[in-house]
Amino acid sequence: CKMIPNHPTDPWTLPRALVTVEPDVVDKSRDRMSDSTSPLLTAREFGVRTGDAWASKSLDFSVFPGQARVVHGPLGSGKSVLAEALVGVRRPGIETRGQLERASAIEFAPQDARLAVLATERVGALVRATVERSRRAGVTERPHVDELVTSLRIDFARLQSLPFRALSSSERERLLAILALLGPGALLVVDGIGEGLDAEDRRSLGAWWTRALASGRGLVLFQRRLDSFPELTRDVSSLGEPPAEAAVPLLRRTDAPTEEENHPHPLLEIERLRVRQSTSTFRKKSAVSPVDGASLFVRHGEILVVLGSGGSGKTTLFEALAGLIRPTSGRVLFEGRDVTPSRGLFGERLRRELQLVFQDASTALDPARTVRDHLIEAARVAKNPMALLPGEWLDRVGLPAHLLDQRADFLSPGEAQRILLARSLALEPKLVLLDAPRVAGIDTDDGALAALIQSRKRLGMGFLIATNEPEIARSLADRVAVMLAGRIVEIGEAKSVLDRPGHPATAALLQGDPGAPSDPEKPLRGCPYVGRCPRRVLPQCDAEEPSLAPHDRKMTRFGRHRVACFHPLD
Repeated sequence: CKMIPNHPTDPWTLPRALVTVEPDVVDKSRDRMSDSTSPLLTAREFGVRTGDAWASKSLDFSVFPGQARVVHGPLGSGKSVLAEALVGVRRPGIETRGQLERASAIEFAPQDARLAVLATERVGALVRATVERSRRAGVTERPHVDELVTSLRIDFARLQSLPFRALSSSERERLLAILALLGPGALLVVDGIGEGLDAEDRRSLGAWWTRALASGRGLVLFQRRLDSFPELTRDVSSLGEPPAEAAVPLLRRTDAPTEEENHPHPLLEIERLRVRQSTSTFRKKSAVSPVDGASLFVRHGEILVVLGSGGSGKTTLFEALAGLIRPTSGRVLFEGRDVTPSRGLFGERLRRELQLVFQDASTALDPARTVRDHLIEAARVAKNPMALLPGEWLDRVGLPAHLLDQRADFLSPGEAQRILLARSLALEPKLVLLDAPRVAGIDTDDGALAALIQSRKRLGMGFLIATNEPEIARSLADRVAVMLAGRIVEIGEAKSVLDRPGHPATAALLQGDPGAPSDPEKPLRGCPYVGRCPRRVLPQCDAEEPSLAPHDRKMTRFGRHRVACFHPLD
């Protein structure tokens, strides 16, 4: 069911058993229209407490039309709980104090998309319903849908018939931002939207936030990092203390993988993997290929980062490797064994040896169970009497011990992903697939990353990490594979790929310009980057698919640097 409405007083989306409106909140949004001299939102000594931890004990601020307020805090500081309280929603077990006065309808873009939309709702229906709400409210000064989806790189023609759950994480973030911008509310409350996007998308979204302010709307932006939208950081409220520096400094790893004579086969090998998915509406049937012939391998004890922009197929690739999606063709080899999910060989033992840390980690945790229950179960499945205690696992992934008795449905998306990471490491797998670590607030110097490195050295685990952040690849990777339109277009030692990219798409991604994603419904002929490549000089670029070929003669312990391009960069 829907838990949080776009308007805090819409009764049809407000189940009383799940959500309570605070009695000391004054809601004047229906009594008067906002003007430039009246605040849209006022908080006086406002605080929110979850268990024994206060997100804020005394928060005082007002948001006027045309003003942006950034609420900044580290992971676990209570930003999401506070954002929900501001829009008029309080989950069971959440305590608030102080006064909160609203003088405007609110558009809420939550970090956890499940709180705003149903997973089965079609994208087109969501957009049309939001536009209709604005029309009924008599609001005419809203962006045009075509302009929004074009600038934020949403292929609306393709996505409008898909359910919300079929979107990638970055597409979900952009769609939630679009719905907030299209809605009638004069105040926008945005929780974490934009932090997981590419630099180009963040710039575009920041420009839309600025345009909304210029039109007289207000903005409350909850962010973990102040550099995501630096143009909006004039008025900042801080929550909590910054996290302590990690005990292990995280620079780019140069440890050699485990000696190959002890492992005659790579830990994981993918050969020309292709995933073709069918979609249908009452008007037409179509098929998409989010993974289109990807090939790579991961050695024992190695960290390979798959770097690609939103919509490049990283999440679908990981789901196929974990046996959640059956590939159309190609092979998946695990320590030399053919475990391609379509062969029906993905058994319980392999599920323990290969762990996927989901991008949307909350869907992998039982909402009715506590964090302690999840970690104890992992230790039981691992059958390891020397496994760390639950509190020690939380400490390794940079979370406070008081979360042990927290139910999973009360965790923020970042906390949920770290809990899932801790549970995966407790199983002592041979390979961990980590999708979008920035969702969990994992950056370059962080306790969670230290846990990854320590576990790798202690147990010889391999890691396959998907991200759109070159900084994460530079910090962690032994090797980097660049993914574009479902294909691996460049792969090699991290320093070589990131310092001397051979593919024009890699160079653009490193410069923060990933470009528009390709349409997976249209079969690709030739290079997947051919439509945007400044070096499109050979006729075969349009007609032939380039294969990975050595980019230089240098052979490192991680293999050669290879590029799929007919005319690579020098």
